[in-house]
Amino acid sequence: MKIKNQYYQGNGVIPGIVIGRAFVIEREKDTDTHSHIVSQQVEIEIDRFKNALKKGFDELEMIKNKISADHKDPGHILEAHQMMIQDEELQKQVIETIRHELVNAEWAINKTLEKWKTLFLSVDDEYMQERISDLKFVSRRLIRNLSGKNNYIAQPPPDAIVVAKELSPAETIQIGKNAISGMVIEKGGKTSHTIIIAKAFEIPTIVGIKNITTEVGTGDLLLLDANSGQLIANPDVEMVQKYRTRMHKALAFEQNLLKQSAKPAKTKDDYTIKISANIDFVNEIEAANSHGAEGIGLYRTEFLFINNFRDALDEKLHFKDTLKLLESSSISPITIRTFDLGGDKFPLEADFSNEPNPALGLRSIRLALKERTILKSQLRGILRAYIKNHSVELRIMFPLVGSMEEFLSAKEVYWECINELLQEGHDIPDNISIGTMIELPSACMISDHLATKSDFFSIGSNDLTQYSLGIDRNNDMISDLYQPLHPGILRLIKRTIKSAKNAKIPISVCGDTATDPIAALILIGMGIENLSMPPAYIPHIKKLIRNIELRKVEKITEQALEMQTAKGIIQLFIKNFEEAIDDSRLKYSE
Repeated sequence: MKIKNQYYQGNGVIPGIVIGRAFVIEREKDTDTHSHIVSQQVEIEIDRFKNALKKGFDELEMIKNKISADHKDPGHILEAHQMMIQDEELQKQVIETIRHELVNAEWAINKTLEKWKTLFLSVDDEYMQERISDLKFVSRRLIRNLSGKNNYIAQPPPDAIVVAKELSPAETIQIGKNAISGMVIEKGGKTSHTIIIAKAFEIPTIVGIKNITTEVGTGDLLLLDANSGQLIANPDVEMVQKYRTRMHKALAFEQNLLKQSAKPAKTKDDYTIKISANIDFVNEIEAANSHGAEGIGLYRTEFLFINNFRDALDEKLHFKDTLKLLESSSISPITIRTFDLGGDKFPLEADFSNEPNPALGLRSIRLALKERTILKSQLRGILRAYIKNHSVELRIMFPLVGSMEEFLSAKEVYWECINELLQEGHDIPDNISIGTMIELPSACMISDHLATKSDFFSIGSNDLTQYSLGIDRNNDMISDLYQPLHPGILRLIKRTIKSAKNAKIPISVCGDTATDPIAALILIGMGIENLSMPPAYIPHIKKLIRNIELRKVEKITEQALEMQTAKGIIQLFIKNFEEAIDDSRLKYSE
């Protein structure tokens, strides 16, 4: 007999509350097909591999063609998988493994996958590590094609809650078109391509519940609260009624918020805070507009290298992407962050050498300055696009700046690009700002110097917290020590704000801290006038701001900056702003 009201806790990555029947996706286990071959079989195995490549490419093309206009492939993720299949380096390594190690095609693919996994894991960057999943999905597709097995999964009924260990983007598209209610996935991070696809379909999703595919069975009734990350299996009647009420309140609350999202975030005492959007793909502009964004505070360019970091050298790619961004947006300014990736060479190169400590190694602006050709390709592409369409204000931001020398060197590359384009006969618009992303304690400590050379600051609170506290925010064993409201972090931010104010340059916060109601109030109380966040959070933070008085927030923030613990700071703000905080959260009364 099933236990009633069985609770599980995971991480909600796409908000929403839904009730539905579980549909557990159980994969047919791939049998071990590794075998040695003799030299006479080499060409046969290579032909098998090439046929599997063609079939894998065609399968993805078929899925792409079935996607409706309403659900386009965000970031061209399926195209990225097709590009992986066509990648010359991958093909070369598999074929060489077949030839030199005399193994069959399946074994050669797995050997190549393991080699590439080692390279990706050596880069301390969440985005790059999530690409391991893409490699696994592509490899699995090829191996199943080699074995003659079907790559298509069973299709769930409408309104089901899909439960799976792992889903590929292609599989997510296949089940997403069935109008499922929600998803629970054991593996996958917030930047995985599966989650990006799920966002495009607006599917409430929880990740990180271990062994959930063995804990629940198909047909079990599930209550999924992706706002809190909570899953309840086999609820009783009382619990179902409670959640139905919560669902209705949530839907009404969200609809009301969206109706008000275009209104400015103006405090009761008439101070306006600008709220901008963080986006990863151009097609998120629509969501930014509909949720009331007043600018693009952070456009991440890492997804341009979705398949191959060598694409960073392609100036045309940067030009096309930036032009599409500029043509799609009517909100201003648009802040483009230059690529923020790690590793000491292109991650897909065969001769990639591991760093002893990638987190403190050659990454982000350091990598860009070491490989200036990459940075120049990106800056020239961005500038050429802006020359063609400069209807909005453009901001270019350099990430992970740790010293004045780094920032000035990056600006030097920028001016090289400007001079080259002028010599080529282009007219350069004069409304381009060059800014610093403040993510390191060293940048905070010299922010008074950086402010004299920067047109604006943007605080990346995620990395600033991580590097200041020495805490890996993705490490579950110490995640409770990751405290964005640690008094030391707040003092670093306060110092940076003061430097920006003294230099009369704009300053914003674009990290996850801006999405938390208490943190948002503290940032505003310290003098931040622009917050940037994922579009879904914008209506909530706007409502929060409309329910407070700035003068009172400033007064309480002064007290908070004298406190010794993050817990004490949180309690102080709950005591003084409990009603405004609760009214703005993704939280609903019983």
